[in-house]
Amino acid sequence: TITGAASLLVEGKERLAANHQKELAESILDEADRLNRLVANLLDMTRLEAGAITARREPVELDEAIGSALRRTGRLLAAHRVSVELPADLPLLDLDPVLFEQVLVNLLDNAIKFTPAGGQVAVRLLHGARGAQIDIVDSGPGIVENERSAVLERYYRGGGDLYLPGYGLGLSIVMAIIRLHDFR
Repeated sequence: TITGAASLLVEGKERLAANHQKELAESILDEADRLNRLVANLLDMTRLEAGAITARREPVELDEAIGSALRRTGRLLAAHRVSVELPADLPLLDLDPVLFEQVLVNLLDNAIKFTPAGGQVAVRLLHGARGAQIDIVDSGPGIVENERSAVLERYYRGGGDLYLPGYGLGLSIVMAIIRLHDFR
């Protein structure tokens, strides 16, 4: 996609309408972003499996981490209705801010991928005496019962739609980071 769109821009720019040029440039940007996420996920999974990543824990403001993850996925979220529900008295959590943001980005990316355009993606935070829970909920079709544990495994792609982008790494990286932090 990147090569085709770039070739059209380079070779036929004079013959293309401005709106078509913009669409091609946006396509290049979207696909380059997707490729960048894929390479980053492959590298992260390799490092996590090799034990080369350690959690550098520090107090993290959850609203800032969630906001940063939403900004990183903003272009993809633009086609969806997004809501964020955060209580006023957010606790600081002791975790690795970079890895935690990656967890949020991967979960958002997964929600976006399986939610039709115009659908709802919600980020909700609950906290109490037992700890904090972050829910990322979407209005997609959901995960069928017999795939619920499999979607957390590396290279497994659920949903039965082979045409959706992805390689089945996002949720397995989430699980590896959660295990690294020893979350429950």
